[in-house]
Amino acid sequence: MNEVADEFKKLFQMINDLSMDPVYVTPQHITDHFEKVGMIQTTDGSVREFLHSLDKMLTLMGGKLSKPGSLNEAEFVRFWFNCHRFYNKFDLKNTGNITKDEFYESMVGSAPDKDTQEKVDEIFNIVDRNDDGKIDFIEFFCRLPQILNMK
Repeated sequence: MNEVADEFKKLFQMINDLSMDPVYVTPQHITDHFEKVGMIQTTDGSVREFLHSLDKMLTLMGGKLSKPGSLNEAEFVRFWFNCHRFYNKFDLKNTGNITKDEFYESMVGSAPDKDTQEKVDEIFNIVDRNDDGKIDFIEFFCRLPQILNMK
């Protein structure tokens, strides 16, 4: 975990360079950085969706943050570490993308009210923005609040 935590600390420092506050970064700072490095695109709507998802997730964490709506370095590292850990539960082959088969395998038995294959198809229709049959981390994160509600 130390290696991963160190990478998230470096990421925090890069994003914090965009901030006037030396301690905290906001969802807008994070979104601006991800757009700047090409991880999210203005043209496909992912900037708006990413910012919305990030705002929603931080709102859910509100009481656990030292400054509501912002993250200090430790909170940032913990937040992104946990998001990636959750994503990796579905990325069974550790390829950086989740296939329908991997998602199905991860979901088996978790949906007593719906057929699991139907649920996987529903999630893929929502999350797989570019229809390539795979979900990358940004696609996953942009729809994370919806994914959490579907489980």
